Amino acid sequence: MATAHSGEEGLRVFKSQSIDAVIMDYWLSGMDGIEAARELKRISPAIPIVVLSALTELPGESIGAADRWLLKGEDPAYLLNAISTLLEARA
Repeated sequence: MATAHSGEEGLRVFKSQSIDAVIMDYWLSGMDGIEAARELKRISPAIPIVVLSALTELPGESIGAADRWLLKGEDPAYLLNAISTLLEARA
């Protein structure tokens, strides 16, 4: 498992390690989560990306960037199931 604290750092980590899936916050310092997700998809179109947010509706600019949009505070089992489903679909 790898972690990053900004969109820029996340991209550096992604490029330097083998990553199976990405979970990120919508609000990141510097490069926002949607901008980072778009760049990750440009680098690796098949990478599953889950964006967590307190926003209840998917912002229009995020269409095509995130594979799943989850509200913060959801049951952790819901997040794990979402990741599992995305990884199985990719296999």
